[in-house]
Amino acid sequence: WHWSPVDSDLRARGQIELTKPRIWSPQDPYRYSIEVALRRTGTTELIDKLQVQAAIRTITAEGDMLLLNGMPFVVRGVLNWGYAPPRLAPSIDKKWMRGEIEQAQSMGFNMIKFCLWIPPKAYLDLCDEMGMLAWIEYPTWHPKLTGAFLTELRQEYDEFFYYDRNHP
Repeated sequence: WHWSPVDSDLRARGQIELTKPRIWSPQDPYRYSIEVALRRTGTTELIDKLQVQAAIRTITAEGDMLLLNGMPFVVRGVLNWGYAPPRLAPSIDKKWMRGEIEQAQSMGFNMIKFCLWIPPKAYLDLCDEMGMLAWIEYPTWHPKLTGAFLTELRQEYDEFFYYDRNHP
């Protein structure tokens, strides 16, 4: 990826300017590889680093129309209950996950709805890499959606959001 810091002060604060940003879409699922390194002040000694994949995109709603990067987008989704025969549990094999995504795409689907289970991060990463949208129906089973359960629900949703917030 190409970037050039506007000035060294912005770079030091972690702000960069992309010279020609590339927008993620199902047809062109381009992602940027970003590495953040923490070094001891005044030295090149590496204390820690983190590498993540990120993409530039927006998903919004205008009335009953979904917009991806400002353009109308028709969702064609397939339901995934997490069954990976012969087991009743989800597979953790990336080859299996990739195969499911490829099969869904070959049938014209552009979204997978994960119904009442949380897919592994690797599955969400593959969806992002391969241009597949993901809809996660969070598995929350509360006897009553009342104030008595509000604290627990808020904690659960904070955890869900932290887990999957960077995926389309």
